[in-house]
Amino acid sequence: MTWHVPGFRETSTWRLAPDGDGIMVTHEFSHEGPPPASSPTGTAVARNCVWTASPHTRRYEPARPAGRRRMRPAEEIRYLVLAAQREGSRLLDRALRPLGITDAQAEVIRVLQDRQPLTLSGLGDLLICESGNSPSRLVARLVDAGLVRRQIPEHDRRHVELTLTDVGAEIAERILLIEEDLYRMIDALSEGHDTGRLTAFLRAFVADLPAGRAFERRRRRAHGDGDGT
Repeated sequence: MTWHVPGFRETSTWRLAPDGDGIMVTHEFSHEGPPPASSPTGTAVARNCVWTASPHTRRYEPARPAGRRRMRPAEEIRYLVLAAQREGSRLLDRALRPLGITDAQAEVIRVLQDRQPLTLSGLGDLLICESGNSPSRLVARLVDAGLVRRQIPEHDRRHVELTLTDVGAEIAERILLIEEDLYRMIDALSEGHDTGRLTAFLRAFVADLPAGRAFERRRRRAHGDGDGT
């Protein structure tokens, strides 16, 4: 290829050949006329990389190594969402550890605190941690721990209703304080950022998925927009 730059001309020849370490690129160039002091002369050889030149600045800089691909935007979103979820779960698990419960159990307790009494299926419709699955095992552990009570209501003997025990209600209040600390941290980190666009994108992303439907039922209930069912 030939670059035409005021004051001189540069001709570049590229040769590609296999090399034990990957791709070897040899770049030979010469100048006609008095080249500026900033322009290199001679032969440049690079292994496992290519060299790019700007005819305006006359700077030669190594590009990314051959064979390494750039991370596409969708991949960045995927791993950033995963990283945020993992780190958020770690923070919550650490705060919940003194209570002897997991983040999934905490979600059950908080949903019951806000919506009790609930049937098992009604609880499952609102859980994000168990979206698409029955929360029966999760509830059974909380019953065994004395935090959740199973009752058969007099008006409908066909269903079992779930409510919090007195101990469960106390734990729910402590979970609420832990959640508020987490939300304050998120509020501080998100200050100055357009969180409205972020939440709109994430809501659209999960809208037709089980966890997204569970979230939307919770959101509508919290905002007083229908019964959330």
